Amino acid sequence: MQYRTLGRTGIRISEIGLGTWGMGGTRYGRADDAESRRALRRALDLGINHIDTAPLYGNGRSEEVIGAALAGRRHEAVLATKVGMFPGGRQNFDYSGAAVMREVEHSLRRLRTDYIDIYFLHSPDDALYRDDGLAALVRLKEQGKIRAAGFSVMSVDEGIPLAMRLIEQGDVDVIQQAFRLLYTLPAQELFPLAQARNVGVVARENFYFGFLTGAITRETIFDDHDDRRKFRADFIDAVLSRVEKLRFLTAERTMTQAALQFVLATPGVHGVIPGAMTVAEVEDNVRASAGQPITAAEMAQIMALEARDYDLPPIPPPV
Repeated sequence: MQYRTLGRTGIRISEIGLGTWGMGGTRYGRADDAESRRALRRALDLGINHIDTAPLYGNGRSEEVIGAALAGRRHEAVLATKVGMFPGGRQNFDYSGAAVMREVEHSLRRLRTDYIDIYFLHSPDDALYRDDGLAALVRLKEQGKIRAAGFSVMSVDEGIPLAMRLIEQGDVDVIQQAFRLLYTLPAQELFPLAQARNVGVVARENFYFGFLTGAITRETIFDDHDDRRKFRADFIDAVLSRVEKLRFLTAERTMTQAALQFVLATPGVHGVIPGAMTVAEVEDNVRASAGQPITAAEMAQIMALEARDYDLPPIPPPV
């Protein structure tokens, strides 16, 4: 496993992290808490120290599973969680200072720790963003309850301009941004600005709802706990037709590994947080750190494809 320093925070993270939305059991199918705990401990054994979660993921279930799995091993992990986005939709989102100060205590309890390494405002747009929420993150740093203040970017139109403003003002230590094969827009302005200001960058949604793992086909049937069952057939077909054009990357690696290696080869990115729900998925993700790097020729092919097929169908909104 390779490690990188997360911007000016001084925090060393494994370049391959672990995203835990699936462990909440409400997004990517049924979750087995026992297997989730095994996967988390296996991740630590393999050198993954960066674990990302949020209260939204199963209404606190993901955080609780992590807290149980890390009992006795908290010192091995860099824990990142979020605040502001809650189950029930936009009407329940709250990025106020009061919410930040209240909810951090709930996250600390569920995670069974007395500090959080990176605490993100969870994807507010301009209409919902609150300056006092950011000020609350500063207070939490002063109190030692968090080590770094972060901003998780919502969307291109609403999130990236706000993220860039916060970076320019020096208000955040870490940015978390969707970035993957067939979606490289953040690398044009956001990542270079973060790099220039020594702000950490964590790339999320590396597998685009699992489509970039190569495991989903047009015949895949999602269970009733999997939000992807709501995706229209034409949406799935449109995404898979683009993914199929990336098969040239899989001669010496899996599609999962190719997806992660591409992101890690992008200047300014410090780490990725691919989702995993099982030991086997964690092990496959980890292989990307020591696998065949993306070559210059492959990168040129990817960018040529990007130029032709940039516009993926609109991402279905989270529920």
